[in-house]
Amino acid sequence: MGIPARTGIEFSFTEAASPDSADAIFITILPSFEMLQSHMPICKHCSNYTEEPKDSKRRSNMKAIAINGSPRKGGNTEFLLKKVLEPISEAGIKTELIQIGGKQVHGCMACYKCMGNKDSKCAINTDIVNEFIGKMIESDAIILGSPTYFAGMTSEMKALIDRAGFVAVANGRLFSRKIGAAVVVNRRGGATSVMDSINHMFLMSRMIVPGSTYWNFGVGREKGDVEKDVEALENMKDLGETIAWLVKRLKK
Repeated sequence: MGIPARTGIEFSFTEAASPDSADAIFITILPSFEMLQSHMPICKHCSNYTEEPKDSKRRSNMKAIAINGSPRKGGNTEFLLKKVLEPISEAGIKTELIQIGGKQVHGCMACYKCMGNKDSKCAINTDIVNEFIGKMIESDAIILGSPTYFAGMTSEMKALIDRAGFVAVANGRLFSRKIGAAVVVNRRGGATSVMDSINHMFLMSRMIVPGSTYWNFGVGREKGDVEKDVEALENMKDLGETIAWLVKRLKK
């Protein structure tokens, strides 16, 4: 007969079969399965193995960051990024919108120093890119926005992606399992090319790219034009809600 004890130990009582030895009782002490499991060595090939992300200590608070690659402050790209952040903030997640468009930033020089330094920074320290990289590392969700220039992203956004992406890979894939989303504005066409290029960095960094109700871009040229794109506004709202849902579940 097995009697589970609160201590996590099971006692098994067995009486001797012979009447002459009725006073002989054998007691077998067996640890419970839960107790055994708690003392089992962790094996990557076993079901009791759960890999903890290297940056778990940094990710104690939920945060989403949006980076505006447009040089026009208060323009269409900034407006759409704010629309994405609204439902995220309403869900109790800290949000931040920062501007890289219009800043003097250098492209990646392919010096490979980040591969050797492994300090989570780019070797180029004469601009603000390392500040942005730090904010990206601290965040659970990274939203990158850009207008469309000749069917491509702005040069500032491209510089950030190349340098931040390389630093992340060089330091143990710092963006792994973070959420990444692209937001694009175009006048007439080329937005899918920009969105695709931004998503390349996300997917190559082992990031999670959420979907929405349609492509994450709006149509507009002059400031305020995108506010008339009702479908784009609804899509940004849906994207923000999806990001918030994902962040909360990944943080459980």
